[in-house]
Amino acid sequence: LRLPGASDFDGPLATLCRSIVADVALELALDIVKQAGASGCSEVAGTFATSALLMLDTRQPEPTVDEQLAVLRVLGGSGAAMDDVASRLQALAPTAGVLALAPAVLAMGERGFSSEALTAATQTLAAKPDLGSLGPARMLELAVGSTKSLSLV
Repeated sequence: LRLPGASDFDGPLATLCRSIVADVALELALDIVKQAGASGCSEVAGTFATSALLMLDTRQPEPTVDEQLAVLRVLGGSGAAMDDVASRLQALAPTAGVLALAPAVLAMGERGFSSEALTAATQTLAAKPDLGSLGPARMLELAVGSTKSLSLV
């Protein structure tokens, strides 16, 4: 995935990856999603993102909200499974802490993604009483992110 022009072979690479995706641990799947997203291999990223979400859904004991948000931040930052990530963010936002929710929302916004679900998650974040605990640097990042995604406005 790090070779120049890898994105030209995204479809065939994704097809080849389907045979190994079930044997990959969550951490490795997330690393592959990051690398694929950075290389413009959206099909490969999507394949491993789907696997990561399935692992998240079936993990016992159930992952904490913060653990789930960490996975969603990686997926959203890589541009993979964006609609699914946004809807999961929306569902987790009411119980999520500001420090875990903000980076996940920001990751999606920085990719220029907008949706009703991301807007709802952003509104929930904005209504949290401890929003100020993010500090000036993170608040500035959110402001800049709002220039890339209407969902962060």
